[in-house]
Amino acid sequence: MKFIDEARIEVIAGQGGAGSASMRREKFIEFGGPDGGDGGKGGSVWAIADRNINTLIDYRYAKTHTAKNGEPGRGADCYGRAGDDIELRMPVGTIIADYETGEPIADLTTHGERLCLAQGGVGGWGNIHFKSSTNRAPRQKTNGKPGERRKLKLELKVLADVGLLGMPNAGKSTLITAVSNARPKIADYPFTTLHPNLGVVRVGSERSFVIADIPGLIEGAAEGAGLGHRFLRHLQRTGVLLHLVDIAPFDENVDPVADANAIVNELRKYDEALVEKPRWLVLNKVDMIPEEDRKKAVADFVKKFKWKGPTFEISALTGLGCDKLCYALQDYLDSVRRDRDEQDERAQDPRYKDQLEDKNPRLKYSFKLSVVMNTKQTKRIVVKVGSSLVTNNGEGLDHAAIGMWAEQMAALLRSGHEVLMVSSGAIVEGMQRLGWTKRPQEIHQLQAAAAVGQMGLVQVYESCFARFNLRSAQVLLTNADLANTERNANARATLDTLLKLGVVPIINENDTVVTDEIKFGDNDNLAALVTNLIHADLLIILTDQGGLFTADPRQHTDATLLQQAIAGDPALEKMAGGAASELSKGGMLTKVLAAKVAVQTGASTVIASGREPNVLTRLLAGEQIGTRLVPPSTH
Repeated sequence: MKFIDEARIEVIAGQGGAGSASMRREKFIEFGGPDGGDGGKGGSVWAIADRNINTLIDYRYAKTHTAKNGEPGRGADCYGRAGDDIELRMPVGTIIADYETGEPIADLTTHGERLCLAQGGVGGWGNIHFKSSTNRAPRQKTNGKPGERRKLKLELKVLADVGLLGMPNAGKSTLITAVSNARPKIADYPFTTLHPNLGVVRVGSERSFVIADIPGLIEGAAEGAGLGHRFLRHLQRTGVLLHLVDIAPFDENVDPVADANAIVNELRKYDEALVEKPRWLVLNKVDMIPEEDRKKAVADFVKKFKWKGPTFEISALTGLGCDKLCYALQDYLDSVRRDRDEQDERAQDPRYKDQLEDKNPRLKYSFKLSVVMNTKQTKRIVVKVGSSLVTNNGEGLDHAAIGMWAEQMAALLRSGHEVLMVSSGAIVEGMQRLGWTKRPQEIHQLQAAAAVGQMGLVQVYESCFARFNLRSAQVLLTNADLANTERNANARATLDTLLKLGVVPIINENDTVVTDEIKFGDNDNLAALVTNLIHADLLIILTDQGGLFTADPRQHTDATLLQQAIAGDPALEKMAGGAASELSKGGMLTKVLAAKVAVQTGASTVIASGREPNVLTRLLAGEQIGTRLVPPSTH
């Protein structure tokens, strides 16, 4: 197969389907009202890293990739089918950048890594969204949003531990053949190697490394001589470079020292970082020198080349010195990996330096260390969504947003996660349906609104989840369900059963029977208690803010986002002054306190915007979004 390491493509996501303006017409039913469903979401375009692919040749000729559009909504509250996503499989090591601006978008370095290149358009609303007490027969509908469209540049940089470089016919291909399972073309003329080759070198049953061979360089490669130096990009990810030199050339006019210096100069012209990368000198073809003269020839070369680094004498053809070289490389790479692992362990220690400043006057918070969430060990997840998100700031249940969360949860379930959802919004939706513009104070009025709103919540969640073949279950909890030992155990067993069956439990506080709204305080706290109840690994609180800020961003434009902190830190409680909206009771403080509760069973908490595209799948892919509140160090 032809090796291609560059390509330019265009990705076009599908357009969302139009909503339907339909009226219910059935025998014996007068004034049936609106029943137009929403349009389906347009398909998205995804990139997936695949270790079984080693070239971008598929994208050299197929340059345009278009996902399907969503279908329009229909009457009888029928939602349009979502357009199918398309997946573009690319080699591990592919760098994706915007073609027009050159801005890097992603670097696919892990097998199975997944990235949305173009987000499908949201489906339009049907006329069921526009009904109200004053407009009982709405004719309005909205068209679907267009999908994203982008031109991208793909560039492949192979992933290897060791890279070979040198002049043509220095013996690079012979060496990689001698020490690994690679079988590149070998011949007695220059530029036999026309593209990079990878091989796995095994020095033991559980010890191995990957070695990369690239086409040879000659003096003037930066100006286009020979094959140029574009293949040097494949050495940028390596841990160590082997500079192969033919110490016994057939042509007496060839000076090995001059050739070696030419290689170093070409590296410097391409990328100064390559010159600074660890580099070992490997003198090949020593078998061509009489044994009694070999030591002197090597010493003379090293002296003229002014080399002070590691030096190895080998014969790639006969295997002389190759074992010694491989074992030395393996020991060096193992030591580098150990050092890196130790650094990672220290980086995961969530200690930080608390620096508080009094400006404006407001609390400022800065962090010393960066804490990385181990998403690979995150199995069970609790997702809490706030009232303002679910009800579109009190204007009515947001079908599109709920549909997007459902789609992301379906993707998480397919990847082996268990997902439970805690939803606010029953009271707010009930207020909207009852025509109340201000949140009532009396408990019986709140319970009445909750009773009305829960009906709507259940219907919308069930229909949106069904579009992605998700089974859902409504679970109403009260304080007694968690305070009473027997009922607590029963609730845990019920939720465990639902999760193991692949069902997504949707939990609300049973506002219609409790005597005051909270014994829980807020559904943020309910979500934290549920996290403890089922021993979840991660609590994700989706809100209308991007995370925890040093001040309320709605009032202070210079407020900065805190990317991570320690759950339970008193300084955070002082800082979390984000006011609650008129519709919901919770503010940012309740979310900080919820993280303090969730950490009791070792769970981390993420506070992020629920309107961020693909927020759930991106968080579980390890992307930094919002604020992460992690357990204190156990050291």
